[in-house]
Amino acid sequence: MLPHLTLKRILELDQRLDDWGDQPLWRHLAALALIVLVAVVRWHHCVLASEPLIDEATYLAAFRAMERGQSSYEVVSFHYTPLFAWAGGKLLARVGELGMLAIIRCASLVGLALAVWCSSAWLSVSWPRRIGVALGFVALAPSVSAGLCTGNISFAVIGLILLALIHWQRRSIFTGALPSGVALGATVAAKPLAPLALVALFCHRPAEPDSPGAGGLRDSRHLLAGLVGGLTAAALLLPMVSRLAGMSEQPIHRLSYARSFSLQRILSLAGVEVGALAIVITGALILAVLLRFLTLDRSQLLAVAVTASVLTTPIIWNHTLVLTLPVQVMALVVALQRRRSAPAGVSGRRPYELALVVLGALAIQFSEGFGAVDELSRAAQLTFLSVPYFAPALLAAYVLVATGLIRGRQKPAEAGRGRSKPLEAGQARRKR
Repeated sequence: MLPHLTLKRILELDQRLDDWGDQPLWRHLAALALIVLVAVVRWHHCVLASEPLIDEATYLAAFRAMERGQSSYEVVSFHYTPLFAWAGGKLLARVGELGMLAIIRCASLVGLALAVWCSSAWLSVSWPRRIGVALGFVALAPSVSAGLCTGNISFAVIGLILLALIHWQRRSIFTGALPSGVALGATVAAKPLAPLALVALFCHRPAEPDSPGAGGLRDSRHLLAGLVGGLTAAALLLPMVSRLAGMSEQPIHRLSYARSFSLQRILSLAGVEVGALAIVITGALILAVLLRFLTLDRSQLLAVAVTASVLTTPIIWNHTLVLTLPVQVMALVVALQRRRSAPAGVSGRRPYELALVVLGALAIQFSEGFGAVDELSRAAQLTFLSVPYFAPALLAAYVLVATGLIRGRQKPAEAGRGRSKPLEAGQARRKR
């Protein structure tokens, strides 16, 4: 048996997350409203377009097929669950095409705002600067343009996933674990972008309680969230189990040769054809085994969950990788903190460390360019596509290792000694 691996929270990522979450609700709502407003103004030519965007046209075609009693998978580029097609068909019949487009776009805008604002939680900056960073990302990021200008629903799903992975550990299970589980289950039932997030929650080994009385149900909130999420997804999908066969029977080449940078396409370029379901199941098993040997806090668990989810997704576009935005932010925060607190003897290496993290984040943000290599040789495609595919995994691994991946269980006294002096000084300033 391998020794247990414990993660020492040197940089206290969870403390930043808690400080962000403890702010008054009106501040969060105001920030979300500002992000939505800037997104509408900046990308008005897409958000306010009168005609369906490319992915919206696919959705509408699938919705109409479902309403006619046909299979939504007759629409070649529709890779979503039958529940999404059924619900969309019902809504389309009630509100019409313009109403349906308004619903899709509003959901995407709110989801984008949630994803960006949740990702800003780990920034150690003032509230106005945090808002400024979020607005700058929405206005300039290629991934935002890719999502809003194709009309994809990824942002709506990603926003819910990140919100759930942040709030599942709230003190009351009625405002934390239960709604988080329901939200994750609903996203899996609509667009299965993060089924491995449920696996991560269920297999999570939380750190030992800080106080003797902190046990019981509160220490099982991750199990409750994972269980509720699985039951929610099952309850929503079981009535459509007969239609799910159509989703699983889509030809492999439909996904393998889609212009994306998923593992399925990478394996296909290497001459190995693997179905999407086989990749998800294999990834879930690997994740479950890995998490049995890791003790993670909430931030580290989120980094692992979203990275594993992206790595096993059958089709990955630029906007899909917005799910890893918290990992990119955490990696940048950790690199900056390590550079500032580095001893004199090793400070010369830290600029290169920060530069590599920045390059990894840029590879993710500009990943659309890596996907446009269809005319190159298989070897060249394999090389280019591997860069944005593995970048989130490398950044997540960096976060885990840099925050103190060590062997053996850590005693409370040792944990206290492991904290960095800059962090202690910052906490002392906050207390004063």
